[in-house]
Formats: sequence, structure tokens, C-alpha cells
Amino acid sequence: MLSHHNLIANVFQLTGPNGTAITGNDTLLCFLPLYHIYGLNVGLNPILTLGGTLVLMPRFNVQQLFGLLTSEGVTMMPVVPPALNALTQAAEAGQFPNNHRLHWVKSGGRTAAP
Repeated sequence: MLSHHNLIANVFQLTGPNGTAITGNDTLLCFLPLYHIYGLNVGLNPILTLGGTLVLMPRFNVQQLFGLLTSEGVTMMPVVPPALNALTQAAEAGQFPNNHRLHWVKSGGRTAAP
């Protein structure tokens, strides 16, 4: 079980001087479950700690995500490997919006064995 101190220390590891380039001006798009450590401590806690904007999606959907990238000015997005694969395939098909502000995508988790 993680303590409150563990969670706070992890936020400062991510946002500290040698961490991720994240500021209060960023907008983070999250479709990950917030009860999981990845959604909670890579998504929710750091962006709120810095006073940034969090845009939540109830579940991953490529077309809805592309709409939110542009309409909400999303700059950051934590993803899991299957979502990154779907986004890559859509980009290869020419569907990724050209007018996005996205500058940070972090992929974590693992893929299921074949």
C-alpha cells in the first residue's frame, strides 16, 4: 500500500527540476482510470499540483480524442501501449489533426502476451 508521503514524493519526482517539463499552463488529457497509480500519479496529481488543466475522457476513443486535442488545446497525454498503437495507426492513415498543441506523450503499462 502506498502512503500519502509516497504519492507526494512521486509527484515531486515527476515535476521536480530534473523531471518532466510540465507547468501550470499545460492541459493534460486523461482517459486512464484514476484509481490506478498511472492515471493518478502521472495524470491527475501532477497537473493539479501545478495548477494546470485536466481534461477527462470516460474511455478511450480515437476520434473523440482527436477532437479534444484541438478543442481543448491539449499539450500532454499519458497513454497505455494499446492506445498508443491505435493513435499511431490513425496517424499513419492521415487522421491525426495537424493543428494540435501536443508536445508530451508518455506511454506506460504493459501489453498482453500474444
